[in-house]
Amino acid sequence: MTPSDTRRIIIATQNTDFGSKLKKFIESKGFKVIESVVVAEHLIETIEEAYENDEPVFGLIVITDLAYKLNDKRLEYLSDVLLSIRTRHSEIRTVVLSNESEGHPLLAELVNMGIYNIFVRSATNSTISIVDIMNCFEKSKEFAEVAKYREYSKDIAWRKIDNGGNEISVKTERRTISTNKKERGLKGEDQEKSGVNQNDEIVEHITSTKDDRKVERPLIIDDSIEDFTLPFPTVKEKIIIRNRVFGSVVIAVLGAQIRTGTTHSAISLSYFLSRKGNKVAIVECNESSDFKYVELAYEGIKDISRTLNTKKFDIDGVDFYKSDNTDLNLISLLSSEYNFVVLDLGGYEETSYFEEFLRSDIQIVVACGSEWKQRHLKEFLSATDSFDHQTKWNIVIPLIDAQTRSDIESDLSREKVFALPYHPDPFRKNDISDEMFEQILSLAPVSLSKNRNRKHLKYGFVISLLIVIFIAFLFLRN
Repeated sequence: MTPSDTRRIIIATQNTDFGSKLKKFIESKGFKVIESVVVAEHLIETIEEAYENDEPVFGLIVITDLAYKLNDKRLEYLSDVLLSIRTRHSEIRTVVLSNESEGHPLLAELVNMGIYNIFVRSATNSTISIVDIMNCFEKSKEFAEVAKYREYSKDIAWRKIDNGGNEISVKTERRTISTNKKERGLKGEDQEKSGVNQNDEIVEHITSTKDDRKVERPLIIDDSIEDFTLPFPTVKEKIIIRNRVFGSVVIAVLGAQIRTGTTHSAISLSYFLSRKGNKVAIVECNESSDFKYVELAYEGIKDISRTLNTKKFDIDGVDFYKSDNTDLNLISLLSSEYNFVVLDLGGYEETSYFEEFLRSDIQIVVACGSEWKQRHLKEFLSATDSFDHQTKWNIVIPLIDAQTRSDIESDLSREKVFALPYHPDPFRKNDISDEMFEQILSLAPVSLSKNRNRKHLKYGFVISLLIVIFIAFLFLRN
């Protein structure tokens, strides 16, 4: 297949676990997933940049959780984004997986803009067939299959003036893209009428006629996707990080890839802060469940199948909050009770908390230093180069010497690359590790002093007392 024939796919979802499994299956069938978008605002820009690079997009898979931003669903905005894409690039084959049930106005707008490849989660439909999704790239659903979605409940809050979606514009590095169809005509044939090469093996069983008999070509089974189905992607309950509450500093630790030592580094950092006299919480913002096994080991329980019904636990003064703690309230967590809150986000490709990484006060990226794995760090930095404050990120690489650290820093043409030494027990003090953390924190506008909150509180008390005295003085004069 020549580069011009490459069938490029974009996956757009905040559920990175579902997205990574979907990507693996899609690429096993000869497609190329060129981007996994997790923020709705980036979708149009990603598509336009692909076309600017002469890499037209073949298909788009959108899960409606892309519209969610903290507690705000913003489904009207997602509809506007899809309308803009349809207007400018109607040749892109679009599939939408909806967590909104039948009767929602979003589904009606999708049908009205010509998107028929819709899969809706329901009480009786909790899984999605990947083969069904791929089938849509060969032949779109018929209008008759989705016409029912045009009927929607008036009781669901929707647009103030229901005139349908609004096209939007987006700025790329090269130009501003207008998607107003009054300024331009539609581009390409209707998506739903366009087909694909009939020789492309896409669906579970593609049949051909030979001697009037149907010959089935088997699909290679990927053991990681049993029966070619996945649980229907749902919106994961997120730990919401607000802007910093006075007295608390949020430090986010993210892996450039999975299994880079993110949890190990986060724990080591937490105990460094604790030894400085700070009250520290470490929060498991990933799906590894490593904290469960940390607790079992601490309690001396060797049966790893056991589950302790605790939402948090304390080891030597550091509070560990487990990932299954659905009642976790970070508003109170970020109060003056803790000087520092450390977020263990896991690997970038699988985390659902990248926005929390961007919002944190200090951002640490853990990467592999092996020469054959350094490409993952470059891929991570390339995938995230649209974020202006990337230069503020601290890159920590375990188990490398000073020369390797210097080489990587030079190769990346950036500062803030640190070497984390061999430190097998993150709960114990390691002088070289402490020096590295000291250096990272010295570059941030924070104080390691355990008395910094009390100092500010003392000043606040004095100011308040002076105000009361002044008011009393004015009252007595009158």
